[in-house]
Amino acid sequence: MENISSVERAIYEKDIIINKILSNYNIEVYSIENIKIKETDKERAVYKIATNKGDKCLKKVYYDEKTLLFIYSVIEWLNIKGILAPRFISTKKGLKYVNYQGNLFILTDWIDGRKCDYDNIDDIKKYLKILLNSISPLRVFSL
Repeated sequence: MENISSVERAIYEKDIIINKILSNYNIEVYSIENIKIKETDKERAVYKIATNKGDKCLKKVYYDEKTLLFIYSVIEWLNIKGILAPRFISTKKGLKYVNYQGNLFILTDWIDGRKCDYDNIDDIKKYLKILLNSISPLRVFSL
C-alpha cells in the first residue's frame, strides 16, 4: 500500500481514502494527489481527487460536527446571497461529511487558484473589490 504522506498521524493510504471515505460519494475515482498535510493541534489534510464528475477537493477538517454544520449553513447562505463559495458535496446518504475513525472529511468541487500575494497591488485591488461586494449581504447574517 502506498502512503500519501510521511506525516504519522495525518497519513491516509490511497486505498483507505478510496474505500473508506470516497466510497461514500457517488463518484468514480481516477487519481488522488496530496496537496497539503498539516500536523498541528488543528490537524488538516487536502487532496485533489480526479473523478468521473471532474476534479474534487477532499479535506480532512479539524472542526467538530456542530461547528462543521454551522460552516456548511454559512456557505449555503452565502451562495443564496450571490457570494459564490464551494458547496459541500453530499454523500450517497445525503450527509455533508464523512466521519472516518472520528475524523471528519468534506468533499467540494476543485477550484483552481492561488493565494493572494499581499505584496502585489493588483491582487490587493481584486481582493478589496471582492470584499466590498461581499459586505452588503453579510450585514443581515447574525450569529
